[in-house]
Amino acid sequence: MKKNLLRDSVIGVRLKDQKERISMKHLDLFSGIGGFAIAVDEVWPGSEHIFCDNDKFCQQVLKKHWPKSKIYEDIKL
Repeated sequence: MKKNLLRDSVIGVRLKDQKERISMKHLDLFSGIGGFAIAVDEVWPGSEHIFCDNDKFCQQVLKKHWPKSKIYEDIKL
């Protein structure tokens, strides 16, 4: 029984370490105010986001919450 507990705890630590190291690049088309980006940040903290939305208000919200992220206005670029 002790071997299983030890094995399970080691596996749990490895999975936790792997999850912390995973980085995600998230391309969000027709972004709105960033709902999907919020979900990505919950699952993969520190993810890189690239947004595309032509609404000026939405762009301002995205800039406020993700100031380092690139925001494109036109999807054709």
